[in-house]
Amino acid sequence: MNRKRWVSLYRPPTGDAHIWGVAVVDAGFTTIAPGQPYPSSHHPNDYLFTWERGRRFSEYQFVAILDGRGTLETASGGIREIRAGDLFILAPDEWHRFRPDSETGWREMWIGFKGDYANRLMSSLFPLREPVLHQAATPAVRKILLSGVTLFGKEDLAVTPLLSAKVIELIALLSSIIRVAGYTSERRDRQQRIAKLRGWIAEHAFEAIATADLVRVAGMSDTALRVAFKEELGVTPHTYIMKVRLSFAQMLLRQTDYTVSEVAERAGFISCSYFTRFFTRRVGMSPGRWRKCGAPAECGKVKK
Repeated sequence: MNRKRWVSLYRPPTGDAHIWGVAVVDAGFTTIAPGQPYPSSHHPNDYLFTWERGRRFSEYQFVAILDGRGTLETASGGIREIRAGDLFILAPDEWHRFRPDSETGWREMWIGFKGDYANRLMSSLFPLREPVLHQAATPAVRKILLSGVTLFGKEDLAVTPLLSAKVIELIALLSSIIRVAGYTSERRDRQQRIAKLRGWIAEHAFEAIATADLVRVAGMSDTALRVAFKEELGVTPHTYIMKVRLSFAQMLLRQTDYTVSEVAERAGFISCSYFTRFFTRRVGMSPGRWRKCGAPAECGKVKK
């Protein structure tokens, strides 16, 4: 962050912001010294509030506390203690109030946004009763926030899509952070094993693969592997391998002149007849007809 003690930017959505479904309307950062009145007077009147009355917004805000500590209170989440590294979420029409501790002050950075797509993401991913994401203001999150503040300060209509993308990236990153934080060590270990196995399958999917191979790579029993794979990816290891092979076969049919028999062999199917039956059952037509059709979207979709 630069040497300024504060940057406070407020601007209504640009004309084409509705196209992206996410419109940044305010952004900035502020350093509040110990004992300094809060909020600072450099905010517009609509954003000023007293501790007694609190405040309501018409947009969402992500507020990252970089240093110091303080208190947040929301209608749905109650009173929460805030410390350096935390990030809290303010939602539209949700009564709230927050302030730094008078002994420490704090350094905050925020971005405010609204829009149909933003509302759909936020309402699905971040419940009002849990407004504080502890230690979510990671270096990666801070970098995106600062980039958003910088872009918003350009007052250039050309940056509207970039700002929307920054907010979506931030939502995705925060969602990932809180999801991983909620996992047990056992769940994280299981995910790492499944990720390792997926990488191995990507390299060997077109070879003959035995159950013993999968068990060895994952370091799990056959039963545990099938349960873990299904819970993490929604399919069994065998189904996953066949999906990888089918996808590769479709690519070969579209982009090469290999015969159907050659495609079957290169994609790892045990025989051309088995490949044809499998392909027809999953796609709804034979490989040859699918190839002649030329456009998968017009030929029918792969069946689940």
